[in-house]
Amino acid sequence: DRRLCRVAGVIEQEIRFEVWLPPEWNGRFLGVGNAGLTGGINYPSMSMGIGRGFATASTHTGHQTPDNFFDASWVEGHPDRVENFGHRAHHLLPEKARQVVEAYYGRAPHHSYYDGCSSGGWQGLTEAQLYPDDYDGIVAGAPANNFVRLQTRFLWLDALSRQDPSGDLGEAQISLISAAALAAC
Repeated sequence: DRRLCRVAGVIEQEIRFEVWLPPEWNGRFLGVGNAGLTGGINYPSMSMGIGRGFATASTHTGHQTPDNFFDASWVEGHPDRVENFGHRAHHLLPEKARQVVEAYYGRAPHHSYYDGCSSGGWQGLTEAQLYPDDYDGIVAGAPANNFVRLQTRFLWLDALSRQDPSGDLGEAQISLISAAALAAC
């Protein structure tokens, strides 16, 4: 029974990362993004990557948020962490991860991809703009890259819901949708 090889490391002083190496490698590398303001390795996305044969890596971007996706307590007084979260950690990740991949398999990946949604989406857009040579392809889903518009949208939707709550899903509807989703899986 061959299992994945899990490598954990630290880039510079505090950018933690992990690389998962599947026993049956497809020759490609996948870097995955984060969500919210999270400082955590994206294990669910890594799991999907190695399930498809990718050597997969994630970073916690240089800070930890164990209790809340939107915890910003790490920001104040730490401009280096903000810079790491904003672009550096996701730029350094593929460089270090590909070194691990090459050391383990004896050859470099023939293609490298990035996949992220929400904050991971804007991380992908940042990669494309600042570091276009890091990846051969980028999936930047639902990028949360314009925070003023994003927050305004949430306020607007909340105001609409308060004005006419009849359009909101009730508990019975939410239960029905959840049960159907679980049954489909």
